[in-house]
Amino acid sequence: MIESIEMPARALLPSDYGDFNLHVFQLDAGGPEHLALVLGDLSSEADTLVRVHSECITGDVFMSLRCDCRSQLEDALEKIRERGRGVLIYLRQEGRGIGLTAKIKAYALQEKGLSTIEANEALGFPADCRTYDAAAVILRRLGVSTIELITNNPHKVDSLRSLGIPVVGVVPSNFRLTTFNARYLRTKQTEFRHEIRLPTAIEPSSKVLSGSLGLKPPAGVRSGPTGRATHVDETPHGVLMATPVGSVIGEVQTSLGQNLRILTSDCLDWIMTLNGQLQNCSLDVVFYHEMMAHVPMITHGAARRLLVVGGASGALVGELLKYRDATIDVVEIDRDVSALCERTLPTLAANFGSERVSRHFKDIRDYFLEVNAPYDVIFFDIPDLNQPGPAGELAAGPLIQAAFHMLQDGGLLVCQTSVPFFGHDHILFDFLDAASRISASYGTFGTLSPLFPGGFQTFVWLSKAHMSACLALEELRKRHQTAGIATQFYSPETHLGSVAIAEQLVRMARADNAPRVSYATNF
Repeated sequence: MIESIEMPARALLPSDYGDFNLHVFQLDAGGPEHLALVLGDLSSEADTLVRVHSECITGDVFMSLRCDCRSQLEDALEKIRERGRGVLIYLRQEGRGIGLTAKIKAYALQEKGLSTIEANEALGFPADCRTYDAAAVILRRLGVSTIELITNNPHKVDSLRSLGIPVVGVVPSNFRLTTFNARYLRTKQTEFRHEIRLPTAIEPSSKVLSGSLGLKPPAGVRSGPTGRATHVDETPHGVLMATPVGSVIGEVQTSLGQNLRILTSDCLDWIMTLNGQLQNCSLDVVFYHEMMAHVPMITHGAARRLLVVGGASGALVGELLKYRDATIDVVEIDRDVSALCERTLPTLAANFGSERVSRHFKDIRDYFLEVNAPYDVIFFDIPDLNQPGPAGELAAGPLIQAAFHMLQDGGLLVCQTSVPFFGHDHILFDFLDAASRISASYGTFGTLSPLFPGGFQTFVWLSKAHMSACLALEELRKRHQTAGIATQFYSPETHLGSVAIAEQLVRMARADNAPRVSYATNF
């Protein structure tokens, strides 16, 4: 443990964040020069706001998008400025302590697919070589007693406390999500246990869909009563849903001639539209993808080899990666769609970087002709079955038949279908009819649909084994515990409910007096 430290120099440092006193500290001659930026009077008995920041020349100086260091540095300085009193300690331990040269070598390994931890280990370093002894001595030298620490890193809190620094509070550190640092941030969250909540979408562009700005709203967008742009989804039965939208995050004209747009929303982090129709939203990650993944996986009980058709956002793949023995093939017909999701939803798209995931950009019909190895579970995560290409042909039957032949004995096939009573019941009925012609073991389950008020998204499954998704509750609990997965919405109880509700809705939808939903909205 370091007991003393030299302070060979100090001076005033005017900055955009205030007039700081800059102190240089050195443990020994020729050693690294650590810095402390001090704002305000530290003699007060009040808790001192402190950020202990490790050097990152690529991020702090050259504004690299690979990490979140610069955004955290700026956030800390802004917090100290707002408080009017605080300390930022800048420790010279580049690259989590491995040095600049090794850090750049680690970057090169990350470009080949290794995570930040795997790259360090490949170079012979631990995941994190940093120590905080110097920070503790600097704080004591400055006369700081109790501190509030700006950090998301529990290890940093524990380390300073173990060195005798009374950390009485923790202030979360804000960061910027980019396409390039999404996997790095996910590693910090899952492996380093940083207490962060990752947004699924990057910051929007300046392309704002606001009627008050005089822009012509695109198809599906109208000007609401307050001048805000409002996305309107319509069915043959009337207006289905109106969603206030903010900025365009990303947009692409796909190779199939479709317009895909991802936008911010007042009530959701983001929404996705295809040819002016709502397709997907941030809440689907919880309600839709959890149920689509875990109902069939828990029903199967031992699935390892998986195929996802569609699923360009990466959300479904993220749920399936929770099964440690699973390997996943992903087939997506449109590379443009995947590229847009990688740019705009990098937290989800980072799931494709796992070594257990293989991506194939081709028509699923061609893929089935080329591949013979069978799968335990096949997922058709195709958002709009009224669109051209394989999606529009899926419910007709032949493509389901081809997919069914790709299953292992005891395998499961799962397809998204439709939301009953909202104008597309024929899709659900076509799937069920096709499933009944292919297998004696088939059924449906569902989940809440955030995009359809009062709606219940349905799925159809069929199997090569005589099984039921409606297992006994105790058996579901046993399998869920064995799987060891963490979920927000899926549980053994919601599993059973999803089957029972979907089956009842199918019976209602087939009835002659089936209800129909029509939303009327004033603008």
